[in-house]
Amino acid sequence: MSFVSVVAISILLLNLPCPVFSNDQRYLNCSSSLSCGNITNLMYPFYGLNRANYCGQPGFKLDCQNEVPFIKIGSNQYKYRVVDSNPLQRIITVTRNDYWETTCPLDFINTTFDPYPFHYIAGFWNLTLFYGCIFNNWPIQGLTTGNVCLINDTTVNMFYSTTTREIGPGLGKCNSSVIVPVQGKAALAVNENKTTVGKAIEEGVEVFWDEDVDKCTICLQSGGVCGFNWTQSLFSCFCYDHPSSTSCPTRPGLQSPATKY
Repeated sequence: MSFVSVVAISILLLNLPCPVFSNDQRYLNCSSSLSCGNITNLMYPFYGLNRANYCGQPGFKLDCQNEVPFIKIGSNQYKYRVVDSNPLQRIITVTRNDYWETTCPLDFINTTFDPYPFHYIAGFWNLTLFYGCIFNNWPIQGLTTGNVCLINDTTVNMFYSTTTREIGPGLGKCNSSVIVPVQGKAALAVNENKTTVGKAIEEGVEVFWDEDVDKCTICLQSGGVCGFNWTQSLFSCFCYDHPSSTSCPTRPGLQSPATKY
């Protein structure tokens, strides 16, 4: 049975009552999925909210603020808003929260998109935004006039390019530039005037995870739930009465309608 099939069955069974005969709290806790706002049914390797840290791996903590999900990713632990998820395909869609519903943030933070511990999905582009520019000549090929920002009572002009580029001394000078990842199709839509820069950013970019997929599949098939030993940095399979490094010797989750797996 494939990982997608196992996860699909697990999600369908989430609404059944919790097993009352379980002797391991970790089994009970990690049997519940993680949900916030429109993001639902996230399980291993995620943790946070109702799921204890042993239900997931380091780097996969989901925070929920006013029903808005956030996750910190990358070596710089930058905070991204989670705008969509596909647990069956192991994909989440993230976007920079400081650019949500605005292209005029209070601070111009330029950070390289580092999805660790997630992985890139091919097809994203780097959108470059320039602020406070004075050009020697205009127009400049590949550069488009954006909106005018009012930041701290100061008017700041904004320009953008759907590629990664710099403004050299021969072209002029900009006070700040910010690179924001967007979906390739969204960048093309911006070029064709079919969407705005702000909407393209809000669509976010897709990243995927592949942590312990095979191990988790074996664990789920045996009636366990997937977790993690933070002390030893090893995968754990939580059975209804004890933890295991691989799988459960019995399958109570498949033998009784009162269990989830």
